[in-house]
Amino acid sequence: MSDNSQRSFKNTSILTICLQKGGAGKTTCAVNLAASYVHLGLKILFVDLDYQSNGTKLLGIDTSTLKYEQTICYAMEHSVKFSEIVIPSKFENIDILASSERLFDFNKNVSGSARQSFLLHPIFDDEALENYDLVIIDTNPSPDSLFQSAIAISHYYLVPTPAENDVIDGLATVFKNAETIKKYLNPKLTFLGCSIQKFDKDSPAQVQNERILRKISKETKMPLFENIIPFSKAVFSASNAHTPLINYLKNSPISKSYLALAGEIKPLLKGGRIGRQQAQFQVSQKRFEQLKDEEALVEG
Repeated sequence: MSDNSQRSFKNTSILTICLQKGGAGKTTCAVNLAASYVHLGLKILFVDLDYQSNGTKLLGIDTSTLKYEQTICYAMEHSVKFSEIVIPSKFENIDILASSERLFDFNKNVSGSARQSFLLHPIFDDEALENYDLVIIDTNPSPDSLFQSAIAISHYYLVPTPAENDVIDGLATVFKNAETIKKYLNPKLTFLGCSIQKFDKDSPAQVQNERILRKISKETKMPLFENIIPFSKAVFSASNAHTPLINYLKNSPISKSYLALAGEIKPLLKGGRIGRQQAQFQVSQKRFEQLKDEEALVEG
């Protein structure tokens, strides 16, 4: 496969959801964006590269009944095309490359090899990819070979961001790792932006952190989406039902928020076309703390 062959799919956008931090709502974001885009008329391929297989389960797949030959791990190990292992989810217009508990060991075995950043290239070298409007890749929190391969094949990446005190450290790490891959392996990669997740409007600390994130976004030109995903107990209920939120409680505030976020992102998804040039931006936890201290002085 040539280095640029995945870019021939002009109308199919490939988007990785990533953050090198656990518990940020990454899989919840990936699954519910996928379901929201179906409601906006798109056909979705969901790729689950997380060891825990939560995205696979949320889309209604019973992982205990899957054969290894039906998983993304098998496809990467044997370099088979995705159309040979893709399976329909429980929900219309979402197909899935299912995760496997063997991903963890596979990742360890392939780490350091010549193909560690190109595990998805042979799989996506498949004309059947043109049947999808959008490919969404869910990653695990580690900057490992699976993350590298996802970023190396993607047109875009999005970072779900909790409004927590240490949020900037997590952002700085993922930006550094993704931009390194962009520099050496995937110059067309575009950062779409950060999406604030699990936001509690009744928490003064989170309200302040969201406000400071917006200041940092303005200072550094770091894209930060306007639509915010609220904290909701419905996430746990939908997860237990193995169902995306919009299919579980369509009219709930969080379902409407994901639909609004999907709509905000949609105009930016332009497939494999050459996108806009992005300026480098630097974010630091130190600046985050400085802005908090400045607010404290004003309030004092």
